[in-house]
Amino acid sequence: MNRLRGKVFHLTTKKAFEKIKTDGFIFNNKNGRFGLNTSSENSFCREQGWICFFDLRNKSDQDIEETLIRYNFLGPSWFCEYEVEFSEMNLAYLILNSSSYDKLIRNESPKRSWIENKKGMMYIPETECWYPGDLPLSFIKETIVVRIFQDAPKHNRFLYAHHLMAIKNKPKSKGQ
Repeated sequence: MNRLRGKVFHLTTKKAFEKIKTDGFIFNNKNGRFGLNTSSENSFCREQGWICFFDLRNKSDQDIEETLIRYNFLGPSWFCEYEVEFSEMNLAYLILNSSSYDKLIRNESPKRSWIENKKGMMYIPETECWYPGDLPLSFIKETIVVRIFQDAPKHNRFLYAHHLMAIKNKPKSKGQ
C-alpha cells in the first residue's frame, strides 16, 4: 500500500499487462472485449470508453479505506485464479506519469451530480478518476507487479466448497 499512496494508477492483471506492453496502449473496454466483472459491468468509466485510474494523491486513510470497501484494489477477487490446492492473483499496478495528471478527468462535485443522473452507473467517490480514450503506454512511469498466493481454505468446508465452485465456474479470460 505504501508504494501506491500518493500515486495515480491503473490496475490490471500481469497477463493483461503483457498484452498492453505489446500493444503500446491501455485500451478502453467500452464494448466489453476484455470481459466484464460485476463492478465494470455498470461502470460509468467503461460506458464512456475511458480508462479507470485510482488517485491516491492527498487522500486520507478514511478515503482509502472507503475505496477498498467499494473496490479492493489490493486483491480484487475477480482477478483471482483458482486451483484445487491454492488461489493466486498476479496483479500489475500501472503508475501514471505525473506529467499526464492534467489529462485526467477528475471525480469532483460537478462531475458527481452528472454521474448520479445516469441510472445504474457506478463509480468510486473520492479516488476514481479517468483518462478519456485509450492511454498510450508512454504515459505510464512505472509498473509494480505483485503475486498474491493463498492456500486453499481446506480447513473450512464452506469456504473450500466456494473455492472449488470458483474453479468449476471459472470464466474464460479475454485479456486486459
